[in-house]
Amino acid sequence: MRIKKSILSILFFLLGAVAAIAQPPNPGGPGGNVSDIPTPIDDHIYILILFAIAFGIFILKSKKAQTSK
Repeated sequence: MRIKKSILSILFFLLGAVAAIAQPPNPGGPGGNVSDIPTPIDDHIYILILFAIAFGIFILKSKKAQTSK
């Protein structure tokens, strides 16, 4: 049950990060107001997501190793 809860938590936060990446297409383009341009998100956010997934797997494996001892 704990593993299922952990996996659901990881998926929840991962999907939240994916929503943070979404930006409207061409906000300052034709018909768009330049003052309405949202704050840009760094192009390398995928690296942070990969580190978060790797850290989550590390935590899950370390807890599994502690319970098997």
